[in-house]
Amino acid sequence: MLMTVVTVTGSLCSCSNSKINEKEVFDAADELGKYIVKRDYYKIDKLTSDSCERLDNMMTLNADDPTDGDRDVRHLIADSLDYTVDKDSFQLGEGGRYATVDIVFEYLDYESAIPEGKVYQFYSQVEDDLGASCGYVEDAVTFIFEKHDGQVICKNITDICRVFPYYDLKINFALPLEEYVNGVTFEGAVRQGTEQCLFNADCIEARLDLKPGGEQLVWDYYTILEWDGGICDDKTPQTVRNSTYLSCTYTQELDYVSEGEYTVSFYTLDDQLLGSGTVNVVISSNLSPWSGSGDIYIDDLNPSYICPEDGVIEFTDTDLVLDLPDDIVCLDGYDVLELGVPMYDDILSSIYFFATTDERMADVYAEQLSYGAYDCDECLYYVDTLVDEMYDIYSTDADCEVSTSEYTIAGRTYTIHTVTVDFGYGVLYLNYVVIGDEDTSYLLRVYSVYDNRIEEIMDAISAN
Repeated sequence: MLMTVVTVTGSLCSCSNSKINEKEVFDAADELGKYIVKRDYYKIDKLTSDSCERLDNMMTLNADDPTDGDRDVRHLIADSLDYTVDKDSFQLGEGGRYATVDIVFEYLDYESAIPEGKVYQFYSQVEDDLGASCGYVEDAVTFIFEKHDGQVICKNITDICRVFPYYDLKINFALPLEEYVNGVTFEGAVRQGTEQCLFNADCIEARLDLKPGGEQLVWDYYTILEWDGGICDDKTPQTVRNSTYLSCTYTQELDYVSEGEYTVSFYTLDDQLLGSGTVNVVISSNLSPWSGSGDIYIDDLNPSYICPEDGVIEFTDTDLVLDLPDDIVCLDGYDVLELGVPMYDDILSSIYFFATTDERMADVYAEQLSYGAYDCDECLYYVDTLVDEMYDIYSTDADCEVSTSEYTIAGRTYTIHTVTVDFGYGVLYLNYVVIGDEDTSYLLRVYSVYDNRIEEIMDAISAN
């Protein structure tokens, strides 16, 4: 009786976990690979004794509530997935009770094809980058197979998760266009309170500044000019790429644009308003259009310009005060123009003060920014762009180096950007630092020859 029991028991063991052969493993591996490529979890589950909820979720490619664009990109990569069974990797386990074989998967090398930080405006742009990529990722996954009740099953389907690293991929798709725009400003305009004013303008040049990231987009737009009793709305399409702003210029045959309020509006080609701004044009017989020379006072064109005789600069709407060193003296508007330095044309309407030494061994001046807080993204981007421009200008003829340092005043830490220009016969230091508070910001520039005076200037700033 005992012998009978043992015999039956041995027979049951043989049926539930019998020996496995090479052909059975290859057939099962090929079937498994086919279902993985098709992302058919239901059929994969039938080839195993263990379920894997995580794999089931990953294969849907719907993790983390993706946008339509994210989901489409994940499917595009998944559609490139292919497999081969590496028969040379076959190994039979102890007693033939199990065997292993590698399935080699390959899919598009999306990490190399999609540059880090790139902003995509359209799904087709991602398609183009992935389509241009010739690279593929290969991943050999070793699977363990056993035979149970005559069926070959996989014992480690959780390892399939390795094949879908892109299951939660998120692409840096562009935000709605209005998220990238700042207000409209006018070239040469002076701020008087909340208004922008143009004096004796022979044209109206408007620009819509873009926030960081906007320069990576393609902007198709048109503009409309409106004034009391008139409108110019020919809607001529314009396209801008790789730019930090959109712009337009309106001219007329008369010497000057007629007095009045003018509003410029920027629209997408499907008539979505991006931004608009209004400028007040004033004609004065005492002023002529700014050309970089002549008897025009900065004080006239820019009421915010200051020239304190004692060299004590109070930065309006902040608690900061700069007490200039004795050898650096403030100049009035006429004297600044007499210097004949072209760079001042660009900041004529926003320059706050200008000071220099007798022989111009050091210049210190500031311009009031319209972005708000001293540490906002727009301020940081503005300074980075300016530093890059200065480096490009000087590096063609001299050795240049860019460095940063920090200075803390009243608990606020300001970052100083320094461009050091070595001509061989002398060194020029160009320093840029945005100062201010949580509401108001100024760009302070300190240029000096031979000795870098930025630390001396920063030491001279205090908070009331």
